[in-house]
Amino acid sequence: MSSSKGLSSFIKIGTAGNDDNNKRIDRIIRTIIPSLSLGSIYKEIRQGRIRINGEKTASGNRIITGDTIEIHKSLAETVKKDIETIISKKEDPKTNSNSKKMKIEILFENSLFIVINKPSGILTHTGAKTSKNSPTLDDVIKKLLIKKSQQSLAFSPAPLHRLDKETSGVLFFSKSIEGARIYTSFLREKMFIKKYIALLDGHLQKSCTWKDFLTREDKDNKSQEAVTHIKPLLYSSGYTLALVEIETGRYRQIRKQCSIHGFPLSGDTYFTKVGTKKYSTSSIKKKNSDSGKNSFFLHCWKIELKDGDNVLLEKLGFTSITAPLPKLFMERIVTLFGEDEILNIFATNPTNTMNNY
Repeated sequence: MSSSKGLSSFIKIGTAGNDDNNKRIDRIIRTIIPSLSLGSIYKEIRQGRIRINGEKTASGNRIITGDTIEIHKSLAETVKKDIETIISKKEDPKTNSNSKKMKIEILFENSLFIVINKPSGILTHTGAKTSKNSPTLDDVIKKLLIKKSQQSLAFSPAPLHRLDKETSGVLFFSKSIEGARIYTSFLREKMFIKKYIALLDGHLQKSCTWKDFLTREDKDNKSQEAVTHIKPLLYSSGYTLALVEIETGRYRQIRKQCSIHGFPLSGDTYFTKVGTKKYSTSSIKKKNSDSGKNSFFLHCWKIELKDGDNVLLEKLGFTSITAPLPKLFMERIVTLFGEDEILNIFATNPTNTMNNY
């Protein structure tokens, strides 16, 4: 039974969701109020300034779905920034003008995941150079899910992999801790087959496998092997439309390897070192580019699952997800290769929203 005594001095900071069930209260508080050390949390709980359902609690007590958590007003001032973050997560997405401007195509959704067709030109994650007026997909999906399900205090929906700003296509977000764990286990067991469609400069004459050691300069300068399978689909006027399948998921892998091997993504002006090699970039900029800067055609077209644990596969809810190509991409390749050729390549109408079977 909840006590009303002294509750006017307390502020509700959240309600436990399904992912919070059976979690210790001290761990939940540590997650949602990161500015408080664990020692401080123990002290605040012990002194009754952190409560569950209006009652004093102990640091080892566990919460259940639906429990409310309150903190004393005196503590709220200390963790003001954390409280502001909690409040912002509850913001109604309908009141956010930036979110309203971004149309998101949902390819698949269940209790574990939401899978979208990422538009080109939008960042996946918030970064140092992200403008406040330009929300990322991470921001938009979190706001979208607020209205769809009871939110967790200890878990926040997040992208499960990344696509470069200019890369479009299939992008997974976790909706629960279980979803994140299942995706990670499939990734670890190499159960995903990721297929991209790319427009390259030059004439790639035959299918091949590229194996290179790539270095990420902004990290530890360690070289890691990257394995990419590439198959030419169409060739015309100095361009190749290619199907690209990656075995590894290195940073900017496709872009780097295509350029190393002399077939850069058309319009890619990026330039860096890869080990002792420098790779050239395309001098041809994408037509209809808004910025006129680095802009290329690379699309995560399909993610398929290999045969595996039938129970997990059934839980996952899909065996293949396909994202239709963006309008500009379709217009460009139809212009280069012809509409009939493109329709023959994709077999079905490329504007279908999902191939889920």
